[in-house]
Amino acid sequence: SGTESEVWAAIEFATDYGADVISMSLGWQHSWGVDRESWRDTYNYALAAGVIASVAAGNEGDSQGYYPIPDNVRTPGDCPPPWLHPDQTLTGGISAVVCVGSTTSSDVISYFSSRGPLDWSSINNYWDYPYNPEMGLIRPDICAPGSNIKSLDYGSDTGYADGWSGTSMATPCVAGVMALMLEKNDTITPAQIDQILEETVAIPQSPKNNTYGSGRVNALAAVNATPHSNFPSCTITNPLHGDMIVHGTTETITVDADDNDGSVVRVEFYIDDVYQASDYSAPYSYSWNTTSYSLDDHTIKATAVDNDSYETDHEITVTVYDPPDISINPTSFSVNLEPDQTTNENLRISNNGVSDLTYELDHEDRGQGGPDTYGYSWIDSNEPDGPVYDWRDITGTQVTFTHNDEATGLLPIGFTFNYYGIEYNQFRISPNGWIGFGDDWTDYHNYELPRVDAPRPAVFGFWDDLHPWDGSNGSGNVYYYGNSDSLVVWFDDVIHYVGTWNGTYDFQMILYANGRILFQYRTVTGDLDTCTIGIQNASGDDGLEVCYDENYVTNNLAVLFKKDWLRLSPTSGTVPGSTYDDVTLMFDTAGLTEGTYLKNLVIDSNDPDEPQIIVPVTLNVGTTLPPDPPENVSVAIVGANVQINWDSVSGATSYTVYS
Repeated sequence: SGTESEVWAAIEFATDYGADVISMSLGWQHSWGVDRESWRDTYNYALAAGVIASVAAGNEGDSQGYYPIPDNVRTPGDCPPPWLHPDQTLTGGISAVVCVGSTTSSDVISYFSSRGPLDWSSINNYWDYPYNPEMGLIRPDICAPGSNIKSLDYGSDTGYADGWSGTSMATPCVAGVMALMLEKNDTITPAQIDQILEETVAIPQSPKNNTYGSGRVNALAAVNATPHSNFPSCTITNPLHGDMIVHGTTETITVDADDNDGSVVRVEFYIDDVYQASDYSAPYSYSWNTTSYSLDDHTIKATAVDNDSYETDHEITVTVYDPPDISINPTSFSVNLEPDQTTNENLRISNNGVSDLTYELDHEDRGQGGPDTYGYSWIDSNEPDGPVYDWRDITGTQVTFTHNDEATGLLPIGFTFNYYGIEYNQFRISPNGWIGFGDDWTDYHNYELPRVDAPRPAVFGFWDDLHPWDGSNGSGNVYYYGNSDSLVVWFDDVIHYVGTWNGTYDFQMILYANGRILFQYRTVTGDLDTCTIGIQNASGDDGLEVCYDENYVTNNLAVLFKKDWLRLSPTSGTVPGSTYDDVTLMFDTAGLTEGTYLKNLVIDSNDPDEPQIIVPVTLNVGTTLPPDPPENVSVAIVGANVQINWDSVSGATSYTVYS
């Protein structure tokens, strides 16, 4: 007995101090204003800790005129069980409560035993098990003898008394059976205990109903049906489930096996359920020669047997296969191009094996981010090959904003700017730190990139809720200046919209006629982890995110975006045995200055012998490029002389012969 809160505290105390079973012969009628939500929360807490509770249904079964269904079963007996019987076709949440009704010595339901169903559809945070027209929650789960029971005499320290009746008498009977089950196997869960109790009942009910539940508890049957806990452990540690094993090799199967109340006497090994061998001492293993096995899935089973003859199996499935065998041609690339040129080269990926070869390609350099699908990548001035911070001082046109979230109209760029393959001649400036080439976007929130519901196409130097001077409020100004080579947009000490976050930001966004984009940050103070920096295309499905709501920007930082000079198509594939795939390498020197550019093409595959191949790629960009080596070289003896012939090479001004 006690108040609701006192009982909740007692349940939590028992749970925290290691109780396994709670027996609760008490309850509150719904009409008393019971806090059903808190009861459910408390028994959810108990269930999460592995505790099961036997709880009385109540004694108002013959008083339905006063306590009508679905309010006839008391709380907390109305909380759902840890296992939902298949006949409970309307599903919902679970808890630790096994609700117990009462039967007579003749296995007939006691007249007073409370009946379900229950309705939880109006209880905050649960909203489940609606009743009428739906079935609600079946209560009770099980019954036990509760009429005319001999029990302790509350008026005596040692005596007993006859004639006790109520679901309060049936409840400890079920709790005791739960304890016996746990004594046999202390690893079974509350859901397993509930399921075994309900599936081993006497006078089984079909279907489970709101009078008897599943039936009357059968202690012996429930304990007998509880699995033994002292079985040995058995785990195959090599290979693992799903592993691929090369045909014709010998695979060592290893097993960990132990027994906590005795010893493991042997481990038996089976392939496709056919016995192979036994190992009688740890470490347990078997060498499996796969030569005679088909190229297919095969089961490996290990059975640990202990000194009491208890057995535990562990079975996995592996695949025996002839592996793929990758080869590539060529093994490196060296391409010579002038600035603003393009060319394609071909890489052949061959599979000389039997099984399918799967591959993925990527290319790596020392850039920090990308490439995106289109080919843009980014790098900042903290990297060895990054851009040099070089602030552009401008005397430009001051922008006038009419609202701190509304961009300017479209302005001339001053040159044709190719962005994600589309040419633009106009731009607009948003007071919130971005340049756009399409419609305005007045939402002051910043988001991750790429994103459809965001400004697009656009470049985001410092996308945040900024507030430049708008004629009456804000602080800091925005200027722009352009010529035929570049466009500079300068946010001069623009502040964050005053509120939860604050700061002052001095930065510029520069668009170059060659397609490159440069952000420079001179002085940034205050909150720096509330902005987005990056780029995205007109569809909002491709872009690069440098940062989103993180402390990235520092003073004197430069971030460069450029179109990657190498693109691949396809970037992945599957090659059947004795066939090949051709991959196109697309080189583009647009925006590149003269010099040598280096990448590694990385090919990852499922070839067990060569899981990764690195292909060096060199791009030489310049007006004076080294000629290609001579081809079709031949040597002939002409009289007393040796004659060497070769095809002329474009761009070669002389040749040197070494002997």
